[in-house]
Formats: sequence, structure tokens, C-alpha cells
Amino acid sequence: MSDRWQEFLEDQGVTPGADGYTHSQAENVDAFQKLSGDTICDLTHTTFVHAGGADSADFLQNQLTNDVESLDDAHATMAGYCNPKGRLVCLFRIWRDGDGFVLQLPEDLRETSIDRLRKYVLRARVEFGIEPEHAAFGVCGKTVAKALERITGALPARDNGLVHGGGMAIIRIAGDGRPRYQVTGPVGNCMAAWQKLTRHATVVGSWTWARLDILAGIPNITAATSELFIPQMVNLDRLDSVNFKKGCYPGQEIVARMHYLGNLKQRMGRFRADTDTRPMPGDRVHSRDGGAAAGTVVDAQPGAGTGWDVLAVVRIADFDRQILYLNGENGVKLFQQELPYGVIGDGG
Repeated sequence: MSDRWQEFLEDQGVTPGADGYTHSQAENVDAFQKLSGDTICDLTHTTFVHAGGADSADFLQNQLTNDVESLDDAHATMAGYCNPKGRLVCLFRIWRDGDGFVLQLPEDLRETSIDRLRKYVLRARVEFGIEPEHAAFGVCGKTVAKALERITGALPARDNGLVHGGGMAIIRIAGDGRPRYQVTGPVGNCMAAWQKLTRHATVVGSWTWARLDILAGIPNITAATSELFIPQMVNLDRLDSVNFKKGCYPGQEIVARMHYLGNLKQRMGRFRADTDTRPMPGDRVHSRDGGAAAGTVVDAQPGAGTGWDVLAVVRIADFDRQILYLNGENGVKLFQQELPYGVIGDGG
């Protein structure tokens, strides 16, 4: 994170937390306002890496699950990076930037993931570099979205749409039905935009952004869950993040076999957990039959009021049929919630 941006956030009452997310002094406001009103939050729990060079498109095409070469200047996409066994090392959000690409990923996976990519560069003309003087923040809500449009001149109309304005890149992200935008750019531009937008939105911690990902059924793969899941297990095929017609990439044979043979046994669902203790990524999920673990927590964030909103990969056989529990059949019950897209169908 840029030192300038960190100092700016501290002046705005935003401080880093032990959980990897930032938190705000305004978090004693009413929960409805925090989670359902117009909000703005920083996104320094993620990092941004530039992949440039004449061979960058071809190289990434051969490493990631999605079709990078066909990506145009008006869209961003998500793409998985797998190990040879088809397990997700990391999940990127990616978009074109000049003659290269921006790769967005969790800060706690940056070194592991980029170092692994570098090992496969060989003679390819591609270089990876961090933009130290760039920052990122997110806004959610109709009023603050209109204020953002006045700054940038335009906003993308659809999820994963991308526009540039005010010296920044703006991507529309799925959420809970309210317009939600991620903004990235030079620190000075982001600081100026933030100060204008806070007139129209409550400053909140970045955990609220992660909660909106949960409501949208968007997984966040972190160090705790890296190399646990095949892409379809966290619904990347439902999120247009796997292209089954492109060429090979690490783990592609396993991912494709899972798709074409239809033998997927687990899928990610959304749940509610009423407990004072936060479920942690990597925690085990059990069914009431008391047998082997039925799944794994992907992420959990505070819900409206009390309790937690949870994404967890569980056995497809347990969807809508079994009562599921955190950490053993005598643990906390998980109550299944709806996702904004279908889970059970072709390929699982």
C-alpha cells in the first residue's frame, strides 16, 4: 500500500485490522446504514499487479482459466490460477491496461501467486510489477454512484463493465442489487475523489465490501483456502470465470473433465450462521449424520444485526436436504440462503 494512501486513510478514520480488512471509526453507526445505505470503503486488502510486455496476453492465456486474449478495453473479468491438480491457487480480477493487464488479487497471496507465475515466464516477453503509487476504493449505493459519475463522466452500466474517467478505472461489481463500483488509480486522483464522495456516503470498513461479495456469490480465495478448491466448487463456471473452449493451462485437464463428465460432488452455497464467533475461512462444515466433513467455509462476514453471512463449499447431496453445522454436528447450525445465480445444473 502507498504510504501516502495509508496516511490519508488514517486521517479519514480508517485503520487496518488484524483480520486483513480495514475498519472505520464510523462503524458504530446503525447496522442498516452500514450495510444498506450509501457507503465508501478502501480496498487495500487487495493488491494490484501490472503484467506488461509483448507476450503478456499469450502468457496469461496459457496460465489462467478464462479467455484473456478476447478481453476488450470495456470489460474486466475474473480468472482462476490453478496448480497442476486443478486446485485454485488464487482468483484474479483482470482487465486490460495499455499494452498489458492489471491483475487484482488478495494481498496475502500476492507474493506466492506472482512468484509462481514468474517461474513459467521462461523466454516470454512479460514482466510483473506493483504500482506503489496506486490506490483503490469501493462505493455502493445510488446517491454516491451519481456523485462518482459526476467525477468520472460515465459509469459502466453492467456488472464487470469498465470505464476510465478522472484518471481512474471504474469497474461495476455485482452485489446486493445496489450499484457497486470499484475505483482504482493514482493516489492523488483517488484522494481527491474520496473527499468529494464522502459527502454522499458513510465511510465503512472493507469487510462490508467482502460481505457484498458473499451476497453476490463471489468467492474470495485467501491464504487459508488456497489450493483447496477446483474452480467449479466455488462456482467460477457460474460466474463466467472459466472458459472451457480455450487452450491448456495448469490443471486444465482436471477442470475440463469435471465439467464434461458431470462428476462434481461439491458446490459453494450461501448460509447464515447465528453465533458470536466468526466462522473462519478453512473451517470445516459437517452434516447431522456425524460422518466425514461435508464441506469448508470459504468466507464469512458480519451480517445485518447479529450473526454472519457465510459462503461455504458443501456436498451437492446436502443442498436443501441436510442440516449443516460448523465444526461438528454439535456446532452452530448453518441456514441456507439464496444465491443470485443457479448452482445445481449442467456440470453439477
